[in-house]
Amino acid sequence: MKKILPTIPVLILFLNVGYAKAQQQPDSLKTIQSNYYAQQFGLNNAAALKTFQIINLYKESVKILLSKGLSEVELRAKIDLLIDEKNEKLKKILTTEQLEKIVPKTELQKKNK
Repeated sequence: MKKILPTIPVLILFLNVGYAKAQQQPDSLKTIQSNYYAQQFGLNNAAALKTFQIINLYKESVKILLSKGLSEVELRAKIDLLIDEKNEKLKKILTTEQLEKIVPKTELQKKNK
């Protein structure tokens, strides 16, 4: 019993450190993804971060729609609206060349029709 007692505070310390690391994970993912956009597409840090936020918001919105149990027609219509909204936001911060690199060609062609 005396040998176990000193290890309990050490165990609690490790659990707290692990929990703190898990809480920091989304920020590091945001940084990594923003850096990727900056390097791959020639964006400044502000534009890269904004691009990450727009695309991430789109992905989260699609996940929410998928969980609502909508019909295929309703789902397609709502996703198309989200795509249009995402692309309009990206057009405000990216050049045409950058937009063509980030947005799938099928999405750009659909809008131009």
